[in-house]
Amino acid sequence: MNQEEFGLVTKGFKTKDNGGFATLPEGSQLTVYVSHTGANLSISKVEGYKSDGPLLVLRTAKKETFHVRLEDVYAVSAEGGAVGGLPARKPVGFGT
Repeated sequence: MNQEEFGLVTKGFKTKDNGGFATLPEGSQLTVYVSHTGANLSISKVEGYKSDGPLLVLRTAKKETFHVRLEDVYAVSAEGGAVGGLPARKPVGFGT
């Protein structure tokens, strides 16, 4: 994915700026799919992201930070209110 394609994917997300990161609304998360030379990685529970030149910096709900090459990203999925939908569903017995 290039910068223009990533911009098209994320332009509909309802984000707020938080220290340079585009952060998603409460209860919203992304999963970013990355592949490089045959190795696949899915980074789930992404709550914030920012572009840093050729890199995409991702911050997860567990406060992990991932730096990946934007050109290695091949898909992004959104869950919850990130694109105007309902907040992410929590299984019964796991919070309110």
